[in-house]
Amino acid sequence: MTINNLDQLYELLGQLGEKSVRKAARAGVAAGSTPISREARSRANRESGALKRSMGKRTKSYRSGVVVATVGPRRGVSFEYQGERRTPAHYAHLVNNGHRNRDGSHTPGSHFMDDAFDATSDEAERVAEAKIIEKLTSEAQRLGQKLR
Repeated sequence: MTINNLDQLYELLGQLGEKSVRKAARAGVAAGSTPISREARSRANRESGALKRSMGKRTKSYRSGVVVATVGPRRGVSFEYQGERRTPAHYAHLVNNGHRNRDGSHTPGSHFMDDAFDATSDEAERVAEAKIIEKLTSEAQRLGQKLR
């Protein structure tokens, strides 16, 4: 099955049902967040490597049908560096956005998350779109086999 225009897509979405469309959207958003997560991991500062190792993604679906992917350090992950525990979720925003030090000086941010998003947003969109189409067509084929 191939989708050639928007009318065919709307017709297919109407036949599939809400649950199948939500599953396809969730899979697409999850797949689309992968390139951003990978790029953020490669751009993370490497003082201890903890921030890089903690980078991950999380997909959340809401009842309204909205699907959101969050890319950043995983919560509850900590590493030991030079005898101290480091929890990247507690300091990743400071590395990304910059911060004022205790002595009043300013440490500029590396903006690794922003740069990762800017660098891979087009690729992420293509990957998400391809995954959504793949899921919808496989679901349509499955539905077509059930109806026969």
